[in-house]
Amino acid sequence: MGGGDNYKEERRKDPRRNGELFATALHTVTVRHSDDDESAERYWDAVRVLRCRADQEVMNTAEEWLTGDEPAKRIVAADVLSQVSYGDEGQGEAAAHLLGKALETETDVEVIASLIYALGHTPHPPSCECLLQFQNHPSEDLRHALAYALPQYEENSAAIAALILLSGDADDEVRDWATFGLGSQIELDTVEIRDALGARLKDIDKETRYEAMVGLARRGDPAVIPAFLQAIESMAEGTWQDCYLLKEAAEEIVRVAGETNSPLWNEVAAKIAPAGEEWD
Repeated sequence: MGGGDNYKEERRKDPRRNGELFATALHTVTVRHSDDDESAERYWDAVRVLRCRADQEVMNTAEEWLTGDEPAKRIVAADVLSQVSYGDEGQGEAAAHLLGKALETETDVEVIASLIYALGHTPHPPSCECLLQFQNHPSEDLRHALAYALPQYEENSAAIAALILLSGDADDEVRDWATFGLGSQIELDTVEIRDALGARLKDIDKETRYEAMVGLARRGDPAVIPAFLQAIESMAEGTWQDCYLLKEAAEEIVRVAGETNSPLWNEVAAKIAPAGEEWD
């Protein structure tokens, strides 16, 4: 959510009472993902203040709404609980338990998506099995939410297997997020993960291809080299550095070259930072 203690204190001083903040969020919940930044910001501003307060009144209202009959209220509650531990770390365990329990019985797709995202922000390991039931769900929104959340469950081998599955999803954004999760958000390095990343080097989606390059470069896998060179050579001279993912992959390649002093990696590193030039 960003910001430190000063940010939290400033948000807590918002003159609106908790009840008014929950009411504002409920009134604007349908536009929370709107392209109208002003409308969406009204929702997220109220939610952020509630997360920063994270007092018992906030927790009680969130629990009441999360277990109520109105899907809109359940979405607001999930969004608040998702990062309430930012306001008070002591509330994290209770929030995770509430979110996990809600996911077990929720049937509304929009609410389920909010719960999955929330369990990505506030992980609840006992809920991993429940999360995994959505890996083949027909809703790409749910699969996208799952790709976002699963890197937080790296210690669960079934979660990694699901993330690998999602990296080959039919939806571009799902593949992109799953590939980002596999490549950059987890430290695990297995043949299966490398194979999944390698399969994305020829993805039709450019962002997904680049995420795969970063993931393979981080692991020192030479399979990234021809794909990376092809990518930078296909762009106008000097422009590839403007792509943050290619630059990140390049940084990893230079690191691996320095650590291994391998002729193969050194050759690529020299193309990234020619002799006499500094790379940053």
